[in-house]
Amino acid sequence: FWYLGFVIDALLHYLLLEEGERIPRDVKDRVEQSLDYVSEVLLPDGSYPDIGDRDDGCISKYHGDPSRQRFINLLAIGGSYFNRHDWFLKGNNDEHLGKSGGDKKNFNAHPDSHAEKGLSHKHEVDTYPDAGITVLRRGKGKLLFRHAPLGMPPTYGHGHADALSILFYWDNTPVLIDLGSGQYNANQDIRNYFRSTIAHNTVEICGKSQADMLGPFMWDRSFAVRKVNSSVAPVLMAEAQHDGYTRKSSIQHYRKVVWCDDKKIEVHDRFIGKRGIAMRGGFHLDPACMGVKCINNQLITTFRKFDFIIGFPDDFDIQVYHGSNEPFMGWRSTIYGQWEPVYSVVYSSIITDDYKIDLSVNENV
Repeated sequence: FWYLGFVIDALLHYLLLEEGERIPRDVKDRVEQSLDYVSEVLLPDGSYPDIGDRDDGCISKYHGDPSRQRFINLLAIGGSYFNRHDWFLKGNNDEHLGKSGGDKKNFNAHPDSHAEKGLSHKHEVDTYPDAGITVLRRGKGKLLFRHAPLGMPPTYGHGHADALSILFYWDNTPVLIDLGSGQYNANQDIRNYFRSTIAHNTVEICGKSQADMLGPFMWDRSFAVRKVNSSVAPVLMAEAQHDGYTRKSSIQHYRKVVWCDDKKIEVHDRFIGKRGIAMRGGFHLDPACMGVKCINNQLITTFRKFDFIIGFPDDFDIQVYHGSNEPFMGWRSTIYGQWEPVYSVVYSSIITDDYKIDLSVNENV
């Protein structure tokens, strides 16, 4: 996702500096579609899905405040250029509206529709096939379901082994997150962890990632991923499948996400092939999580305005890590070369049958 922003940044320079009539229409269309996608998956505070590699590189820094999320600035510039008021977020000033021809009065007259979208009560399922993501929205929640191949062949350099991973947000708060990239060189164990399957909210089989790492920017081959189905009624649902373990363990992994009611989601994992094989999966929580406790295989995680509850099958083994070095687990990286402790939940079992994990929210009154 970071590199999408990097490319949009470069292309916006071209759009702003080139004579308008010389810019091909299809270039403008692709940039506008890309920014539309950014707008759909971004939260109003600028939080974004940290999918794949990120090294903090950018073309220009548009703002002196290093804590300001750069995607907000890209949307502000793009919103001005394309007259897309729905991209313009609260907190943006008017310093970027100059050459693009945007009308300040129009921007000031429009409400912050993007921020309101985070609290939409619509039931929506949207799939972005090129991105390999299905977005489900219901009530105060948003879930991103990842069903993309590993990356760009032939080396798949910036890809992460995250097939069928989910990200979840509630009331504009990140809950289940991507852990970032850590760093590229230096300690290769750390590099390998952040791009491994267990570092994402998905399932690992036989202690191996969905693809084999050959170097810091090289994978053996990609897995094939396909979206199987999705629906809005009678419930929000999306299902996908990948074959990353077909050669390794003779297993195909299917995952279905079912949004049963406003505050409850079911995650169904189905395995076609061998049984009696070890599996483990992860749920990685945003630093906003203030604490975790486990009662009878029900994990209760506390956020400021709500509790997020994960209900596991009775025969699962549950481990919680927070800034652990042995093993290296329970870390998140939002700045290249740095990482901070987070709660990482690792569950494990033997594949004897399909199973279901319940995710629910209990809001604090």
